[in-house]
Amino acid sequence: AKMPSFVIEGGGALPVQTPPGVCTAGLCVFTATECVRHSHLSGKVVNESEESYVQERVGDVEQNCLARAEANWRFCGSVPWLPVEMMFQPSGRVAQYPLDSEVQSALAAATQPLTGRGDGLTVDGLWGQHTLQDTLD
Repeated sequence: AKMPSFVIEGGGALPVQTPPGVCTAGLCVFTATECVRHSHLSGKVVNESEESYVQERVGDVEQNCLARAEANWRFCGSVPWLPVEMMFQPSGRVAQYPLDSEVQSALAAATQPLTGRGDGLTVDGLWGQHTLQDTLD
């Protein structure tokens, strides 16, 4: 996984600055409300790695920047209901992975009742705690 080169802390306008020694037309950043594999990055705006700026030209080609959403989602732990957003400046265009529809489907699947009938044990919900005796009663 490519490590982000630095973190932009706090709110407000993003400073247009790239990693030291990299000269590009734009800035490529990502944000994740929750980044479970790297929790210190949760809720922060994180600049792409120097390697991505140099090899993938994420600071010059908007589409290359936005295409990094899936890679950064994997970097954060690949949790289906925790999307990552990429933003390219100066255009301000944003891309998200996974898409909202996929996030909603993942949330729905995670909260559906689970039922296993092979051994007579029924679990009524994801967080439910039911014993075999409860099922037989």
